[in-house]
Formats: sequence, structure tokens, C-alpha cells
Amino acid sequence: MYAGATSEAYSETRMRSHRSADSTLHVVLRNELDARKWSISQLARELDVKPGVASRWVALEPAKRVVPQPGTCGYIAKLLDLDAIEVLKAAGYVPLDGPVDGQAATDSDPRAAEIRAVKRRLGGILESVPAPLWGVALALTNVALDGLQSTLGRIEMFLNGLD
Repeated sequence: MYAGATSEAYSETRMRSHRSADSTLHVVLRNELDARKWSISQLARELDVKPGVASRWVALEPAKRVVPQPGTCGYIAKLLDLDAIEVLKAAGYVPLDGPVDGQAATDSDPRAAEIRAVKRRLGGILESVPAPLWGVALALTNVALDGLQSTLGRIEMFLNGLD
């Protein structure tokens, strides 16, 4: 449990963040929960917040979605072993296209956050594979990636043929 998250989360329920429309944090959180096979209730328990608050963080409907305050984003990053700056970017608190604390901007591609989320999800799945199944898991991963690459190539050829 991350002490201190409760009082901050409580105040979040009273005020919607104006950043909720710009946030992709709900996508990141949903991907992380899927990768860990966690429920929203489990996330809430780990952060010591009410399940309804955590549910609003991952709501698919923008009108129901709220964004955690920056301090809570830090707790979320620590709990999920994510980069705190990336969580703040996804929450809309840090600009995606400008330098942060002297760091060069690397997120000029709008797909960057989604790509990182998929990489984390795949990494989490592969890291959870028991040693006796590693060879099979690696082979299946390579087959799936080869299939994706091949399918995308065929779709691109088809679309180019329509021009």
C-alpha cells in the first residue's frame, strides 16, 4: 500500500481534472492491468484508494474519466514499475513535445505511448513465463511477430494496389 494516496485520491473525486480530455493514462493503466492480470479493485487496494476512484481513472467514457493528481501518478508509477515522467506525460501533466528538466523530447510520434505500453505488456507476459515453457513461449512470440509483419506487408501491398 502507498500511504498518502488516499487523501489525494479523495480530493480527486470532488473535482474533475481539466486534463482528462488530453490524457491517455487510462490506456496505459488498462494495458498494465491486463499484463498483470489485475482487476481495478486490486489496483485500488494496492494504492489504498476506493475502487470507484480507480475505476474513474480507467473509464472508457471520457465524461466519466478523471485523471489522478500528479502525486498519485507518482504512486502509480512506483507501484507499476513505470517511469514517473512517462506516467505524468500520459496523464497530460507534462508536455509530450517539449523537453522536461533538461531532457530531450523523444515523443514526437503520437504512437510512442501506445508502443511503449505494448512493449511493457509483452515484456510482462514473457517475464512471467516459467522456465520450462520459455522455448515454447519464445517460438510462439516469434511466430506471432512474423505473422503480424507479414500481414501488415500484405495489407500495405493491397492498399498500394488501390491507388
